[in-house]
Amino acid sequence: MALKFKYAAALIPWANPGDRFLRAGYREALPPLQRLKHAASLGVLDGVELMYPAEVNEENVQEVKRILSDTGLALAIVGTPISSERRFANGALTSRDPSVRRTAIDRVKAGMDMCAELGGNQIMFFLGQDGCDYSLEVDYEEAWSWMAESIAEMASHRDDVKICLEYKPFEPRRHIFLNDVGTALHLIDQIDADNVGVVLDTGHALMANETLGESIWLLHRARRLYHFHFNDNYRGWDDDMIVGSIHFMPFVEAVYWLKRIGYSSWISLDLFPYREDPDLAVTESIAYLKRLDEIVDEIGLETITELLHHNDGARTLRVINRHVLGTN
Repeated sequence: MALKFKYAAALIPWANPGDRFLRAGYREALPPLQRLKHAASLGVLDGVELMYPAEVNEENVQEVKRILSDTGLALAIVGTPISSERRFANGALTSRDPSVRRTAIDRVKAGMDMCAELGGNQIMFFLGQDGCDYSLEVDYEEAWSWMAESIAEMASHRDDVKICLEYKPFEPRRHIFLNDVGTALHLIDQIDADNVGVVLDTGHALMANETLGESIWLLHRARRLYHFHFNDNYRGWDDDMIVGSIHFMPFVEAVYWLKRIGYSSWISLDLFPYREDPDLAVTESIAYLKRLDEIVDEIGLETITELLHHNDGARTLRVINRHVLGTN
C-alpha cells in the first residue's frame, strides 16, 4: 500500500503578512480563531500549525480544542516564536543578558506544555536573531555554549514533546548560527537529547544551496527529521511562495526521498501570500504536492531507485519528462 502523507498549514496566509515596505500588511487579517475555522473550511488540510501564544494560549485553549474537535483538524505542531520580538533583537538563546535567555527558554517550555494540553507531540522554533552581522561582533564560544545549554534545558522539560529546530542561512541576521543541515545536526549531536530534531523548510534549504533529497536523507540517517515545511523561492531569499511556482525536479526528488524513507510525520505549508488569494495559495500548493506524490507512485519507487543507480541525469529526465509531459 502506497504511503499517504498528512498535510497541514500554518495560519500565516490569513494573518495578513506584511513586509518592510508595507508593515501593516496587504489585506485585513482574520482573528486567530477565525483563521483556524477558515483553514478547516478549505477541505484540503489534515492538520494545522498553531503559534503560541499568538494563536493559542491559556485564555483560548479550550475554544481551540473545541474547534479542532468540531472540524476534525489535528494539531501538527506548535510554533514558539523567539525571534520576532524586540527583546530578542540581540539573540534569544545567545543574548548576553541571561534574563533574555531565560525568557526565551520559559517561552518554549510553556509552548511544550500547551502542545501537550492540545494532544500534540512537537514544537518548533526559529533562531533568526541568534547570529551576527559583522566580523568580530560575537564570542562564538560563549554563544554556542549558551545555545546548546538552553536547548538542552528545554529538552529536559518534558520528553513527550519533541523540539524541532528550524535552520536558515540568513534573515533577519546576515548570518544565523543555525544555518544549514550539517550545522543543525552538529548542534543536536552536542545536545545529545532524544527529543531534539529538525524541521526541514524547503525554502531555507534552497537558500543554503542544499540538495533537498540529500538533506532529507542526512536527517533521516540521524533519525532527526521530525517535521517538514514546503514552500518555494528563487534560492536568493526566503520568499515563501506557492509550492511548485519555481521548482519541479528538486521537489520530485524531495517527495521521492520522503516516500523512500517512509516519512510519517507532517508535510506542512509555510506560505506568505502577500498579494495572492490566500485560499488559492494553500489549495494549489496542496494540489501540487498531491500530484507529485501521484507521479512518484505512478513511475514507481523501484523504477526511480534503479535510475539513481545509473548516475545519469539525462536518463532520469527522459523518464520523468515522458511521464509528465508525454514527450516521445
